[in-house]
Amino acid sequence: MKILALDTTTRILTLGVFDGPRAGEYNLEVGRKLSGLLEETIKRVTCAFGSGLNEFDYFALGLGPGSFTGMRVGMACVKGLAWALNKPVVGVSTLDILAQNVKDCGRQIIPAVDAKRKLIYCSSFTMKSGRIKRNKPYMLLTEKEFLKFAPKGCIILGDAVSLYKDSFSGIEGVTLLDKDMWFPKAHNLIALSLERIKEGKISDAFKIKPIYLYPKECQIKNI
Repeated sequence: MKILALDTTTRILTLGVFDGPRAGEYNLEVGRKLSGLLEETIKRVTCAFGSGLNEFDYFALGLGPGSFTGMRVGMACVKGLAWALNKPVVGVSTLDILAQNVKDCGRQIIPAVDAKRKLIYCSSFTMKSGRIKRNKPYMLLTEKEFLKFAPKGCIILGDAVSLYKDSFSGIEGVTLLDKDMWFPKAHNLIALSLERIKEGKISDAFKIKPIYLYPKECQIKNI
């Protein structure tokens, strides 16, 4: 089984390739240059791995929430590839991918992503039977709401830490992870995709949708 996985919802483009026992990952800070770098980066990584795009069995994609532009660019790319090559797609929330950066933990894990406009994308996860499980919905909260939501003793990771570090530090027993843990990792996206493939949770180019949490203020038609 071969999987091409990418998440474009943050300023870090993460791209992974999986082929049975072999796997590779490439991360690139793209900022606002994503649309001009994505296609070339995919070509470079797949070529280095010795695989043509038509050889992949699945395309895996981080669905957000995150950068509106980043989500649209990544969605358009994967939809185009999946439609042209008639391949299935596996979609995973970026918050789920981010939560996987924390391993073997008995505490609540809170991914916190900067949503701009002084808002935070977040959710809550716990470790159950060796797997991280989400126990709250995906949310869009103000700083004040987040501080009420985050429980004492939790672990917080994500780029919102850089903006709200002082207030987050006031949560009793909190652990704020370093910036190396603030962004999604392609190997985690691949691991979650393998679980979903095993469970039959796959989609196609026409059905896959991004996770937008600004439905009233951001009326964007699905690509």
